[in-house]
Amino acid sequence: MGSKWEADITTQIAPPWTHMSPKRIGDVPEALSTPYAFLRVRRNGTPFYRLDLYYPRDTYCFTTKAIAWNNWLVVGYGDRVTLISNADASTPTTPPEQTLDLASYFMDFWPTTDDLLIMSGHGISCVAPNGQSRWHNNDLGLDGVIIRSVEHGVICGDGEWDPPGDWQPFAIYTATGQSI
Repeated sequence: MGSKWEADITTQIAPPWTHMSPKRIGDVPEALSTPYAFLRVRRNGTPFYRLDLYYPRDTYCFTTKAIAWNNWLVVGYGDRVTLISNADASTPTTPPEQTLDLASYFMDFWPTTDDLLIMSGHGISCVAPNGQSRWHNNDLGLDGVIIRSVEHGVICGDGEWDPPGDWQPFAIYTATGQSI
């Protein structure tokens, strides 16, 4: 029986979170300052570890979001996504992580059975269950991309090309990210 992982993002913390040594992700300054946000991670409802989130320098931070997906805790912020392994973790030590730089600001996640789709201001990135990037399509929008559906091997959505409001539909293959 596996562990249930949960995470939430907040701008303030209190005990027991303040007593934990944090893992810091993002562009951590040499002279530590208050992070932009705190990510509180629970395992089976019990506080497990804390992440201090520092936004990447010189990037627009539209959305910050964290989800548990397969054996990963996935955090989207600024123009990147960090995947932190929670597979078989028995102690809150520093877990392995991978960072994916996006072509534009992070917008949202769309988890599927086989992959994690990551929307940015310009396109979609696809991550495999092992945490490795499968493909990127950064030609789906100029200022925002949303997914409407994923079915029968096709991702359908809209990309905003002339803000505000000029959304154009797209359809791409889930296996390759190529336009149909």
